[in-house]
Formats: sequence, C-alpha cells, structure tokens
Amino acid sequence: MSEIYQNNLEALKEIKSPLYDKISKIESNSGYEVFIGDDSANINIVDKQDNTPFYKTKPLDEVLKVFESYKKYKRYPYLYFFGLGNGVLYKLLLENEVLKRAFVIEPNAEMVYVVLNLIDFSKEIREERLVIVLQEEVTYRTLISHLDNDSKIFAKTYELLIPFEYYDKYMDDIIKINKIFTKALEQLVYSFGNDIKDTLIGVEHFVANLPKTIKTPKLKTFLNGVKKAKTAIIVSTGPSLSKQIEKLKSIQDKVMIFCIDASFPILHKHGIKPDVVVSIERIALTSTFYKKTPSEFHKDIVFAVSNIAHKELLESIKGGELVLMSRPFGYKFFFDFVDWGYVGKGMSAANLAYELCAMSLFEQIVFIGQDLAYGSDGTSHASEHVLGKDEVKKEKAVAEVEAYGGNGVVKTTLVWKLFLNFFEADIADTDKAGYSKTINATEGGARIHGAIEMPFSEVIEKYIKDEPKKGKIELKKPEAKEIAKNTQKIKNKIKKANKMGKKVKKIAEETFLHVAEFLKEVENLKKKNRLQDVNYDRAKELIDEIDELKEMVNEFMFHKMFFDVMQAYILHLELELACIQVKESNSDDDKKLKMIEWLYAHKKWLFSMAGILDATLEAIHKGVKQQK
Repeated sequence: MSEIYQNNLEALKEIKSPLYDKISKIESNSGYEVFIGDDSANINIVDKQDNTPFYKTKPLDEVLKVFESYKKYKRYPYLYFFGLGNGVLYKLLLENEVLKRAFVIEPNAEMVYVVLNLIDFSKEIREERLVIVLQEEVTYRTLISHLDNDSKIFAKTYELLIPFEYYDKYMDDIIKINKIFTKALEQLVYSFGNDIKDTLIGVEHFVANLPKTIKTPKLKTFLNGVKKAKTAIIVSTGPSLSKQIEKLKSIQDKVMIFCIDASFPILHKHGIKPDVVVSIERIALTSTFYKKTPSEFHKDIVFAVSNIAHKELLESIKGGELVLMSRPFGYKFFFDFVDWGYVGKGMSAANLAYELCAMSLFEQIVFIGQDLAYGSDGTSHASEHVLGKDEVKKEKAVAEVEAYGGNGVVKTTLVWKLFLNFFEADIADTDKAGYSKTINATEGGARIHGAIEMPFSEVIEKYIKDEPKKGKIELKKPEAKEIAKNTQKIKNKIKKANKMGKKVKKIAEETFLHVAEFLKEVENLKKKNRLQDVNYDRAKELIDEIDELKEMVNEFMFHKMFFDVMQAYILHLELELACIQVKESNSDDDKKLKMIEWLYAHKKWLFSMAGILDATLEAIHKGVKQQK
C-alpha cells in the first residue's frame, strides 16, 4: 500500500466517510490501466472494458484546458461535479481558497481507488473541501446531508459540471442526479420558511409557553414511556383513511395509536381511543380538533404538542397528559432546554409523529390515511374531516408524484410534496439505524419511498393479531426544585436575547443610514454624469462596516437566537447577494461596479435586518406578557 493511498484512506476513515468501507476493500485496479508520462501530473487512464482512454491527447493539456475554462467559477465557494477523472483538476481547483467544497460524484469505486493511489488529497478530505460520493450512494438523503446552511445560500449558483468527455456515456444518470440535487436544494430553501409572520408568531408562542413546557414530562421520559406495544400506528386524515377505520378499531388494544390532531375527532366518532395525539401548528384553528371531542374522551391520552402552539389549543385540551416539545429551531437551542427537545424537523404533525415513533424504537411503524395526494374523486381529506373533505382545493395541486404501489402518478401540492420528502429522509435514517420497520398501509395516495407497501389487513395478520394487550402510559413530571431553577433560567435567557438584539439592531440602523447616504451621493453624481468622482475608498469603508456587522450577526449565540426569524425574510436577499458575490471582476471598473452593486443589495438587507430584529424583540415582549 502506497503512502499516498494510506494517507487518503486514513483521512476518509477520520471523517467517517461511507466511501472508506467501499474503497478499503479494493485490492487492485483490474478494470483500469494507468499510464504516467514524463510529468507526474500527466496521468492517463484506460477503461479496459471498452479500451477507452480518459484523455484523447496529452492528459495534462486537457486538464489545463478545462481548468482554464473553469476560471469563471473562481468566486464560487461550492462547486458540483460528475466524474473524478485522474484527479489533477481537483487538486488545481482546490488551490483556490475561495472554493470551500468541491463535491464530486464518481460512478466507479475502482476509479476512486486509482486516483487515491496517485494523488494525496488527505488534507482536502479531512477539511471536507473535497467530498467524493459514489454514484450508487447518491440519494436525496445523501445529498441533503452534505448541503449545509452556507451552501444553501448559494443555491442559485448551483450547476452540475461534467469536466471530461469520457463521462458523457453516463448522461442519463447525470440527468437523474441533477434532478435529485435540485430537489435537495429546493427542499433546503423551502424548509427554512418564507413567512416571517409565522416565524414571529412561533417565537411569541414559544416564549409564552416556556413556563408550561418546563412543567411537563421531558422528551426522554415520553420516549421511554410510550412504547407499550411492538407496533405503532400513525393515523392521518387522507381520503384513504375511511377504508382502514374498522380494521384499526378491531386491534386498538394491541397497538399504540399515534394520531395527528385532525384525526382525533374522527377516531372519537368511531369509538377508537388514541394513545398519543400530536399537534405541530401555531394557529388557533387547530384547537377545533380538541373542541370537537368531549372532555371525558381526553382522559388517559398523551397530547404531544410543539411548544409553539397557540394558547387556545392548549386551553382546549381538557384532560390527559400534556407534553410540550421544542422543535429544532435556532432560538429554541438558544434557550437550551434540551430535556424538552429537539424533535419535529419535519413540517407536519404526521412528520413529528413518525419521528417520535422512530425515536421510541417501535418494531413496526405503520401509516394509514397518509395519502399526501388528492383522492381519485378530487378530495383532499377523509370524508369525516372536521374542516371538510375538500379543505385543500384541487386547484392548489401543482405537482405529480408516483402513486402508491407504483401505479402511475397522483396529483399533490407543493406542501404535501415537502411532507413526503421529510418522510423519505427520516425513513432512510430509521432504516440505517436498523431498529424499526416502516410500513405504508394507506393503500392509496402517494408512494413513500423507503416504506414497505402492505395492505393493512396483512399488517394485522403478520404483526399484530397475536400480540398481547398494550400497557398503560405513565409519565413522570419534573420536581418543583428543577422547575424553580429553570424558571430563573428562562428569565436570564430572555434578558440576554433582548440585550444582544438591541445592540445589533442599533448598529444595523446606523450602517443603513451610512450606506443610504453614500448611495444618494452616487445617484446625484450619476445624474450629473460624474461617476468618476464616486469615492470608492468610502465604498470600501462601508463594505468593511457591513462585514463587521455580519461578524456580529454570525456570532454563535446571536445566530442561534435570531437566525430562524431572519432567514424567513432575508434568505431570498442572501440568495441574490450570493449571485453578486460569485461574479467575475477582472478589471478595476468591474470591481468598482461590483462594489456599488454590493452596497445597493445591502441597503435593503440592512433595512430588513433592523426591522426583523425590532419585530423579534417585540414578539419576545408579547410572549413574556402572556407567560403564566
């Protein structure tokens, strides 16, 4: 084993790359022949299967030609490629410090083995500036795991590059991978929200509910306490639910029933008592599902509710055990009540229910009523849905997805498609952990990739029929001493959030005024055809001033508290800023124009930042006033 290969293998092992397991088992390159010329970078590789060389002329010349053509990407922090080639191109590209990550998909494991024997990439691998993924490993979940907050900002600059002609034969695969990349980037952007009002309401409700949260059973207590049977059934309100209701009733004493809030009145109507009811919404309308059920029916039920819930919802729960949980949002991490979080990264109550079931390690997790699509008659929900079977009008259908059983396609909405994406990502994680089996017994709607499709009657026959009766859920609450300690912690955290927010808001307002004043001068000079008199030294000072503010915004604790609110509104501005950032500026005039464009874009950014911080501080204030 060469020293170069050993270094690369160790680096892969250190970062726990899945590539390590694959590559370390390869003993020789039987499918390829390597030719090294007079220059160690002049490497050609011949595919023995069809006797095709990677490079038709001098390899280094071809690599340098591609490298030269890629200079237009020199300001891009994230680049995506299909095809490793001989690896020399990536060594050259990664000399550019602006490039934070080169993400390379390679269709053949043996090719990676060859390259890692030839070029030492150990430093770049350890720093995760070079990420190599085998084509067979590319899934939506794989790509999501490699796309962080920083790369999300550069979503508009994404392009899947194919540096070498040799890889053209994989064009069908490249098109499929490009679609997965686009889906992953789209999901990341949408998952950060686009409605600042909703986010601010969430902050207000979270702060208001904190004193209640710390008095409810902890998440770990909940997870340990609810597994009183081997199988959990998640009941949603899709059009297909009606066909499963009577079957569910017949086995309700043998399974743990997790139902989303909208299913609660339907189950009550059919004499089925759920064990856990899950709510995730922050709006008052969700309380309708609890108001439509009598108080005696609430007894002995656990209500697992996100602690951004509206107070009307909480007041509508008339019995049972309330468990308030924090979703994994930044400001919730800032308050640091880890014992009551963090769960609910998905966007629906059913997504949360699935996460809870997976974390509780049920052997089988079964979906019913999880259509995620319109029914054949155009309905959006079960016939007995409190808000009507046509709650989501058909004209909102904007997409088609694969149907349950693979039988063609079904109409869905963008929101349901996002729910579906979260399920598929979570199921992939659950499968990897190997504790639970996910079964989709909806028998209708959309196909949920990763879930086993099985008729509900067969699920009952195979997993449930012979099981004993389930046990009773008993959850212990925190003691008074711990509650008192955490009450003081809430006050301290609120005080710190207010102090940070006011400080940065003041600086954002001052910087905005400086930038606005300078740009007004630029506009006046433009009217007089005197742009040559623009004070570019002052422009540089203002850009430095903005950078200093951004350092404060990115400071760890500030970012945790305020980022979730900021991103809901500022993300689209950041996406535009990223497009400006990567623009080429080869001449002095280009650089000057880019500076002015940068300041114009930041004028709105600064105004928005100050406004968002003001609104967030007001939401915290409103939340404090509602605390009980």
